[in-house]
Amino acid sequence: MATARIVLPTHRNRDGLVDQLGRMNLGPQTPANSRDWRLAPSPFWFKFVKTTDFTPRDRFVLKGMYLPADYLRVAIDDDALQTGARGGFEVTYSNTRS
Repeated sequence: MATARIVLPTHRNRDGLVDQLGRMNLGPQTPANSRDWRLAPSPFWFKFVKTTDFTPRDRFVLKGMYLPADYLRVAIDDDALQTGARGGFEVTYSNTRS
């Protein structure tokens, strides 16, 4: 009997994430009034989704892992997302605080 393998969202393109993060740096954001208030200081978030869950033109919200850009930037800088003996890179549920 074959066992089902659970596939979780992962991402291994460090340079691509660093490039995107560079485009998302607005600096500190302090709300001037209640309309400017945000849950997090940065409006930028990443969503990681399993490739098997994506269907073009599907109207449903995809399951996935949401990470604030500010957290992802710090995790990349302090090597929290490095994996393996050769220093690979991977974003997973097990090595993030999602």
